[in-house]
Amino acid sequence: MAVALLALSLGAAPLAAQTPRLRLSGDGRSYVVFGGQLRERVEGWRGFDFGVPDSSPHDDGFALTRLRLSADLHLGGNLRLFAEGKSAISTTRRLVGGKRLSDVDDPDLHQGYLELRSRPAQRGGGATAARIGRQELALGRERLVGALDWSNVRRSFDGISVTRGRGRRTLTAFAVRPVLQQEHRFNRWDEHTEFFGAYSIMESAARDRRAEVYWLRLNRTAGAEQRQTVGVRLSGGGARRLGDYDVETAYQFGELGGARIKAWMLSAVLGRRLSASAAAPRLWLGFDYASGDKSPGGSAGTFDQLFASGHPFFGQADLVGRRNIVDASGGVSWAVRAPLVITVDVHRFWRAGAHDALYNAAASVVRAGDAGASRDVGREIDVLIRYPASRHFTLAGGCSRFLPGAFIEESGPSKTVEFAYFSVQYTM
Repeated sequence: MAVALLALSLGAAPLAAQTPRLRLSGDGRSYVVFGGQLRERVEGWRGFDFGVPDSSPHDDGFALTRLRLSADLHLGGNLRLFAEGKSAISTTRRLVGGKRLSDVDDPDLHQGYLELRSRPAQRGGGATAARIGRQELALGRERLVGALDWSNVRRSFDGISVTRGRGRRTLTAFAVRPVLQQEHRFNRWDEHTEFFGAYSIMESAARDRRAEVYWLRLNRTAGAEQRQTVGVRLSGGGARRLGDYDVETAYQFGELGGARIKAWMLSAVLGRRLSASAAAPRLWLGFDYASGDKSPGGSAGTFDQLFASGHPFFGQADLVGRRNIVDASGGVSWAVRAPLVITVDVHRFWRAGAHDALYNAAASVVRAGDAGASRDVGREIDVLIRYPASRHFTLAGGCSRFLPGAFIEESGPSKTVEFAYFSVQYTM
C-alpha cells in the first residue's frame, strides 16, 4: 500500500504502466518499460471571447496533436531512471491571440528524473522515494497543483521531491521551479519563480475516507511576491457507497508588491448514485468560492490558483478560473451503456468582488473589474461523452454553451460562446 500511495502522491502513473516489461536481469528486478501516448483533438468555437472587437475572427476550428514517448528503467529495487519526450503541434488557430503557448512545443523533454528508493526494513515499515530532475506534480484533486492534462502541452517542474509512505499515510515535500515553454528551443526553468511545499495524505480504507493537509510557498521576484498557502481537503465515498463528498479549503497570506495578501478559497462537491449499481446515474451539487479584491489598494485579496489543472472545475469552455469567482453548479453522470458515460453539467457564475476582474482558467483577465458594476457573470451548460473503446483507445467529446450575464453585457461585447470538441487518444 505504501508503494501505491507513493505513486499517487508524486503524480500520475507512467504511460507504460500496462505495457510488458523487458527484463534485464535473471531475477526480474532490473527491467525497462517503454510507453507512449498519441492524442488528437479537434476544437470548434463560435463567439470566442464574447466577440471582443479584434482583427481576428471569433469563429474557427483547429486541431491539436500531442505525442508522448517514455522509457522507464529500473535497476534493482532502489534505482530508477525515467525519461519522457513530447511533441505538441497545432494547425492554424485564427481566434483572438492566435496559437497559445500551451498549444505548441515540438519537440522537447517533458520529464527526466532519477529516482532513489529505500525499501522497508521490515514488513509494515515505511518506504521513501526521492526524485531529482524534471517531473510532474499532481497533488490531490489538482485544484492548485496539477499536470494540466487538458492542455496540449502538459506542465512540469525542475527540482526535487521526496515522499515518505507508511501504511496509509504519506508525506511529500518538494522544492522546484516551473518549466517555461519555449516553442522550438529546449525548455528551461523559470529563474524568477521558486515553489516549495509539503503535502500529507491520511487514508482510511475501511470507511472510504481521506484527509489531506498541505503547505505551499510561491516566491516570484517579478512583482516582489511571497505567497504562502495552507489548506485541507476531506473526501470520501465512491465505489463502495451511494454517496460521496469532496471538500477543500485554503487560505493564502504573505506579501505582493508591499501589500499584505489575504485570500481564500472553498470548494465543495456532494454526489449520490441512484442505486448500488456502478452504472447507475450519479447526481451532484457543487459550490466554489475564490476571493477577490474588495477595493482598489489595501490588501491583495485575489486568490491565486497557483499551478492548477483548472479545466475540470468551472466549465469546459475555460472562460472562468479560480480567482474572484462564485460558482453554483450541479449535474448528472450516467453510464448509459457501459463503458459509455454521458455527463451534463450546469454552472452559474458571479464575481466574488465587484471591484475585481473576471479571470479565465489560465488566470488571465477576461474583463477588467471597473468595466461593469454587476457581479453576474453568466451561465454555462456542458454535455460530455467519454467512451473507452478498448484498453488502448479512448474517445471523448463535448459541447458547451456560455450565456453572458449582466457584467459581460455592461463591460463590452457579449456574444453567446459556443464550444465543441472531439478527441481520440491511444495509449500503449
